[in-house]
Amino acid sequence: MMTNKTGFTARGYAHPEIKPGDIYRDNKGRLVTVDKCEHGRVYFIRDGFPFATELLARVFLDRFSLHRRKKAPAMSTNAA
Repeated sequence: MMTNKTGFTARGYAHPEIKPGDIYRDNKGRLVTVDKCEHGRVYFIRDGFPFATELLARVFLDRFSLHRRKKAPAMSTNAA
């Protein structure tokens, strides 16, 4: 039996990577900023609130969608 090689293969991560500084949006359009992500938990701060909130990573990904990634710091090419 021959195997068809169509070129369609699964690529990328199975789960999106949550990084500190990323901005997510909830279903009502409110923005949150990820403070840290460790041990399967996401700590985030809602805009206008002074304290952090904690959720399991899978629950966080169900309730929030990525709005904007934090830009990586610019590399300095000035070798002095």
